[in-house]
Amino acid sequence: SALVLRPAAIYGPGRGVHVSLREGRYRLSGDGSNYISRIHVDDLAGHIVAAISSQVTGAWPVADEYPCPQ
Repeated sequence: SALVLRPAAIYGPGRGVHVSLREGRYRLSGDGSNYISRIHVDDLAGHIVAAISSQVTGAWPVADEYPCPQ
């Protein structure tokens, strides 16, 4: 048995789409109105800690509750 966490785009201090855009490493697709799921780095860390101490198995998507426009 195994557990796989599949995080959405990770944001937090010093990282995120706005940082990548400023550095020229990210390009908006279309007009930027597409929706994207994200997760804050602290929330992801909390999920990892909880997952390690659980008996849950399988593959799980990990993201904030609501997607937002790019």
